[in-house]
Amino acid sequence: MPFPKLKISDDSGNTVGVTDNKLDVNLGTTPTIDIGDVEIKGHTEFRTYPQFAVGTSLVWLSSVSGINSITTNVKEMIIQADFDNTSFVMVGDADIAANETDGIRIDAGDTLTLPFSNTTLVYLRSDTADQKINVSLLL
Repeated sequence: MPFPKLKISDDSGNTVGVTDNKLDVNLGTTPTIDIGDVEIKGHTEFRTYPQFAVGTSLVWLSSVSGINSITTNVKEMIIQADFDNTSFVMVGDADIAANETDGIRIDAGDTLTLPFSNTTLVYLRSDTADQKINVSLLL
């Protein structure tokens, strides 16, 4: 059974054209779209921090136990679990537990990139003592 044909008309009653089974589109007399001035902002700074340990107690990323820096203009955070870790580290908010059900689990060697603007909202915890974490920030 052949497909039924349907004709589409514009506001003036003119039939809309089809070429190679594709609808012909005309942008009008000015086929450009002006979106105004655009400023592309990239990263202006790359900061790395000394490796720190995460254990069974909650570690606030901005704390002395973490990166010892409160940074609120971050474009991205890169958090990596050390390759020699013997257990996982959970990354999340202040309510993460030391189990595999809260937050995001990073195992030894795993890297997590967060497009997040504020280090004060990130916490870490493990189910085992002395798991090492590396952190870099893109500002």
